Amino acid sequence: MTHVLVTGMSGAGKSTLLEELRPLRACRPAQCAPRRSAGPGRDIERYVREVEPLLRNGASVELDGRGPVAELADAVERLLSR
Repeated sequence: MTHVLVTGMSGAGKSTLLEELRPLRACRPAQCAPRRSAGPGRDIERYVREVEPLLRNGASVELDGRGPVAELADAVERLLSR
C-alpha cells in the first residue's frame, strides 16, 4: 500500500487537496492538527529547521503544492496507483 503524507502550514490547501481526492476509494485521509505551543512564528521556525528536513530525507517523491489543486490531485492519484 502506498502512503502519501500531505503537510504544510495552515491555509496551504491540505484540506482542499483531500476533498479533491475524496472520490478515490483507495484514499483514506486522516487529518492531524498539532497543538501550538510556542506561538505561530516560533512554531514555523522550528518546523522548517527540525521537521522539514526529516520529512524530505525520508521521502521518495516531493510534490510542489503551489500549482492548481486538480493537477496536484492527479499527481497524488498516480502515486496511489503504483
